[in-house]
Amino acid sequence: MLKKNNSCVVLLLLAYVLISAQPCLAEEDALQGNIEVARGLFKDGLYDLAAKEFNALRDNKDTDQCEVNLYLSKAYFSLENYPSIPKLMDVFFDDGCSFDMQEEAYYISGNVYLKLGDRGKARERFEKIRDLYPESEHIAEVDASLSEIIYQEGIQFFNERKYSKALDNFEKVQKLKSDISSSPDLSVRIADSLFHLAKFKKSSKVYGDALKLLPDGEEKGRILYQLSYIDFNMGNYDSAATAMISFIEKTPDHPLLSSAHSLVSWALYKDDRYEESLSYFNMLRKGEKETLSIEAYDLMGISSRLIFLGEYIEAMGMLEEGLKRFGEDPLKGDLLLVLAEAYQRAEYDYMEQETYREIIKRYPSSRAARKSLFALGLINFSKSVYKESAVNFRAFVEKNSLVDMADEAIYYLGESLFRMGQMADAKEQFVLLSTNFKTSKYFFEATVRLADIASISGQHMEAGKGYLSILKSFDQNEKEVLWKGAQSFKKGGDLKSALKLYKNYIRQYPDSPEAKVAALVMAEMRFLTGDYDKGIKLLKGLIKTGKKDPSYPTIALKLARGYIQTGNIPDAISTLKIIIEEYPDSSEAAPAYYLKAWSAERSGLLEKANNDYAEFIKKFPDSPLQEELMWQLGKNQLSLGEYKNALKTFKRFTKTFPSSYRDGESMQGKCYSAMGEFKKALEVSTTFSEMNPGRTIDIKKYYEEAMALFDVGSYGDAVKVAKRLFEKFPGHQLSAKLMIMAAEVAFKDAYMEEASSHYLSAAGVLTESSLKNLARFRLGKIASLQKDYRGALVELEQIAEHEADNEDKKLGIEEFIDPKLMMAKSLFLKGEAAFALSMNEKGLESFKRLAEEYSTVGGIDREWLKVGLTFQQYKEYDAAVKVLRTLIAATESTEIKAEAQYWIGESFQYQGRHEEAVVEYLKVTYLYPTEGMWALTSRYMAAQVYQKMGGYKEAVRLYEKVARESGDKRKSEYARKRIEELTAKIADIPGNDNKED
Repeated sequence: MLKKNNSCVVLLLLAYVLISAQPCLAEEDALQGNIEVARGLFKDGLYDLAAKEFNALRDNKDTDQCEVNLYLSKAYFSLENYPSIPKLMDVFFDDGCSFDMQEEAYYISGNVYLKLGDRGKARERFEKIRDLYPESEHIAEVDASLSEIIYQEGIQFFNERKYSKALDNFEKVQKLKSDISSSPDLSVRIADSLFHLAKFKKSSKVYGDALKLLPDGEEKGRILYQLSYIDFNMGNYDSAATAMISFIEKTPDHPLLSSAHSLVSWALYKDDRYEESLSYFNMLRKGEKETLSIEAYDLMGISSRLIFLGEYIEAMGMLEEGLKRFGEDPLKGDLLLVLAEAYQRAEYDYMEQETYREIIKRYPSSRAARKSLFALGLINFSKSVYKESAVNFRAFVEKNSLVDMADEAIYYLGESLFRMGQMADAKEQFVLLSTNFKTSKYFFEATVRLADIASISGQHMEAGKGYLSILKSFDQNEKEVLWKGAQSFKKGGDLKSALKLYKNYIRQYPDSPEAKVAALVMAEMRFLTGDYDKGIKLLKGLIKTGKKDPSYPTIALKLARGYIQTGNIPDAISTLKIIIEEYPDSSEAAPAYYLKAWSAERSGLLEKANNDYAEFIKKFPDSPLQEELMWQLGKNQLSLGEYKNALKTFKRFTKTFPSSYRDGESMQGKCYSAMGEFKKALEVSTTFSEMNPGRTIDIKKYYEEAMALFDVGSYGDAVKVAKRLFEKFPGHQLSAKLMIMAAEVAFKDAYMEEASSHYLSAAGVLTESSLKNLARFRLGKIASLQKDYRGALVELEQIAEHEADNEDKKLGIEEFIDPKLMMAKSLFLKGEAAFALSMNEKGLESFKRLAEEYSTVGGIDREWLKVGLTFQQYKEYDAAVKVLRTLIAATESTEIKAEAQYWIGESFQYQGRHEEAVVEYLKVTYLYPTEGMWALTSRYMAAQVYQKMGGYKEAVRLYEKVARESGDKRKSEYARKRIEELTAKIADIPGNDNKED
């Protein structure tokens, strides 16, 4: 019996799941349909319509946002709506889109940023394509675009005197295959950058190669000057002077003439040819300035020595006096820098900071200004004024990206941004540091911070891999990194990697406070992976710490759950008992009571379980487990024969949980029945609430006999028994139900007269109920089939319009027909009969009520089609569209879907909503391509609508498809004729070059 009941429960659950899944499946189908429509519009070149459809799909969280955004971006690009595209691109780089989609997205966004003038972002996108997709079909165009972008960036860096960055850019251009990469202009740019970086030998060679390609002119003269300057700096004074003298003689009007004179003078001077040098250069007198410099250096040396000896005040006095006498710092801020150091050592914080600011203000390009910026950054960082420190370090990095302290400045800039929560900007700095300064002492910190940022940003797997890589590459801060790595892998769902790191952590740091937490987490993960034995072993090790440990009840509860999962009920109960007795006020006490009772029940110890359930109900009145436990207590009491206690429990249950899905009254009836109090059982029973208790046995005997015969298909005998019961108990509900069943058998076998007789018999004695409605409905249907529309209306008008009531539930009306389906069909039949009798207003009223009140009823596809077309006929276009859309969502027939979709398009066309009509017509071709007739006709109609709107090019595209695909020779010829007419019109439009888009 128990096995049979379990089977029933499983079947009911499966049925519930399938029924519940229907709306979800319908929504998925509708969504997929919308996607197909949007794709089709795009492929047909109808970009404006496609963009609208894809935009609507963006609001649906169940769509593939990668695909939607990609198509929408392409549509916008074709429509030259560039500003709307960048915000669509984020999904491709954050949400794990496919590689093919990412490649396309990088290419599109690169071109978009070029159109918008953002070369930096365009470069970033194009470089991604080269790195990730070297075989891309776009690679030639990407290289050409990248060359131009990087070249222009290089020129900008050069103009900003960032020669190293400029050189890096120019050399990157040289490696790309493009027109720029082989031009002499690029060679000159590279040589200029090398020159300013004092890489004279390389610069000279590149200048020499460029000279062979350049025509005569100012640029060639400038390069000759640069080559001479290189000779000068390399000590080849004679060669430098000779070349410059030649340059001066050949190009007397060159803009660099004065610089050339100066260079010749110095070269001759350096070559000890003083008399010749005098003809080009008037020596500047040296006197006070040189003496002043020597004195300043002496002062700086003495004061630095005093600071070293701890004589800060004396050093400050000397420096302040000297600077006052000099008026300005002869060493461009270096003396002020020593003074700032003295202030710092003497803890004159304000004066120190003011001195740094003064240096930056007076000598912004000096080495002292660079050090002052850095010092201010450190001061602000130490005070946790991260906004200011970020400003200081950013200014330092922008001006001094290649100096000794650049890596440290970049680290502190990233750390300041990190502590302000600006993760994206911080990440940029740490990536810069870890990429360009691999030997820096801050390389480790930067790598850890990159993993930290990934973790904080929710990219737990990326963070875990980052920490793991750090563990393999560094020996620093292993404890912290181990812990962070384990936590990240756990949050990312990689339990295997998390377990491994937690295990290493416990082994290496067994006495740390986190070791216990790690073991507890490991146990939970063991349980999650089904490895209960290992989880239990871990928890047993933890619980040895003793009952004084505050975490004891938490560990014990988890251990008990592990015991239960492995079937070790005795140990589970004993562990739970400790929690209940030793920690009665802990948060673990309530679940412990519950699990203890549940464990006892599973072991067959119902009395012990009941005691625990009762204790729980008493101790924890506000627990959400109250309903479950009270119900279980009553059932156990009933099983043990404690009928009075069970009755008491179920009465309390019904009162406490009146809205519960569990039937407490039914269980009370069972308790009364078990005690032999059948009358009370019937009073509370929901099965025979209206029966006369004195006749229950006779009625039930006949009813069960008839039902058994119906079940085995012995309909003739079943009908005989049903008639006998009806004759003996004509007014009883069970008698009526059997007569309805007899009528249903006759109706399905097409014995209409016999069916009518049985339905009339039942209807004559039944009071207000759905069974009576069923009888009237069937009688109306039979009359309709016989074309007796007036008779049909008479029967159908008698149907009481209400939902199935409690009486219907007792009699099981659903065995015959779904009440809603019956009401929907009756309204349709009433409308159809009214139209047949030319009672159009009445018919339209029935159809409107059908659409408003029973729109979700399925199984009447053709009826819904007729309702929709009727609405269209009477110009109720919105109502028609609503009905037809609902039908498409509900039906499984593609033929019905295609036809309904076509009529939707026609409804929009009649309303003059031409753009929407095009989309609706084309949905037929995109969503139901197998329905050839409807698909072809729909495309043809869409072309006509476009033609009417003046969209001749779009119309031609659609007519061309009709001409190619139509099996109907007449339609194909007609489409070609339209194409000729429209092509001529397009050619006549002023300013039109008659080219296809």
